[in-house]
Amino acid sequence: PAERTRKFREITNVFQEFLTKELYPTLVEAKSTKLEIVWDGDSLSSQEIFLALTSDTLKAIGSAVFIVVYLTLHTGSPLLSCGAIFLSMLSIPVAFVLAAAI
Repeated sequence: PAERTRKFREITNVFQEFLTKELYPTLVEAKSTKLEIVWDGDSLSSQEIFLALTSDTLKAIGSAVFIVVYLTLHTGSPLLSCGAIFLSMLSIPVAFVLAAAI
């Protein structure tokens, strides 16, 4: 069983590498205005979700960094800027808890 598991993982890794480096980029490049290519599959969906989450995470981090830098320049205090970001992120769960308690 250990040998079969090792071979299965090996094959899975080879497939994931093929999917990320060859198949998915080819499918994305093949998009056309005259022809619509529809693909489906667990691995392809996972790849699309991973790429979307990666892109969105980088945009969120970039936005947070911009806001902290801007607030630091405006207030002159990095501590105050980071505290403001922390308090604004903390306000949502606190409001949820308080609304549930009332």
